[in-house]
Parts: sequence; C-alpha cells; structure tokens
Amino acid sequence: MANSDIGKEVEAYCGKCKTNTVHRITKMDETTVSKVLCQTCNAEHKFRAPKKDKDKTANVTKAKKTSKAAKEKTVAADGTEKKAPVKKRRITRRSMNWDTVMEKCEGDVPVSYSMTGNFESGVLLDHSKFGVGYIQDVGSETKITVLFKEGVKTLVQNWLEE
Repeated sequence: MANSDIGKEVEAYCGKCKTNTVHRITKMDETTVSKVLCQTCNAEHKFRAPKKDKDKTANVTKAKKTSKAAKEKTVAADGTEKKAPVKKRRITRRSMNWDTVMEKCEGDVPVSYSMTGNFESGVLLDHSKFGVGYIQDVGSETKITVLFKEGVKTLVQNWLEE
C-alpha cells in the first residue's frame, strides 16, 4: 500500500464497535496503515487487523453470572429437556453495525422518510438517496441520527414549510 491508498476502505477491528467493520484509511507510515476511521461509529483509531471469528462468539459480550435457577433446564411435555429461553437484547449503540442491525430488524417494514415526518428511535427508515436505515437516536425535536449501510447520517425531522 502506498500513500495513494489514503481514503480507501479496509476491513479492521474497531474497539468501540467491538467487531470487524469497514474503515477508511486516514494515515499511513511508509507502506503500512497506521490510522483508520470507522464507517459505523465514526471513531478514528490506530489500525487493528480484523479478528477472526473462530466460533462466532468473539463479537458477543460476556454475560453476567446468573442464578442457579436461571441455569436450570426446562422439561417439555414430550419429556425432552430444553434450555430456558434467552431474552432478546435491545440493539445497543455498542453493537450497532449495519449487518447486526439488519439481522435484528428482519421482517420489519421501513417507514418512508420525509423532512416533515416525526420519527422515534429504534425504527427502520427508507430514504430515497441512502436506502434503508435504522434510527439510532432522536437528538432533538428536529434532528434524528440514522445508521445507513454507508455510515451514520443526521437527518431533519418535523420541518415546518412556510
């Protein structure tokens, strides 16, 4: 890689997102990438090589210790043992990368975006230019933060036409 590679995209491990994500190269030392900008959370950090998912548990945070009763198995009507059901997790800011969000929102119908619309966080949004996005945050009465495949964007809401 040469200095002409600055601005190009590369896969790297993001410590803030706790997963491998697409990053944009911002600084290089001779032929090696030294700094990158995460396209998911917009954090700039030193380049870390992507981690290999050995058993898909690398991206899962450690669970808190549970009581003995919570660990017990349940017995179905047919006599087979099953593990107790696991609660679904809310999508947290830390686990927000495009693929994770789309998996968790599978089957949801996106709402069409309009500057005059009023939106709430946790909803899929269909934008004419950026495509489908996930509303991460309602920053104020007039602004929303949306995660799109190409990155996070701030959009206007409740726009009053005069």
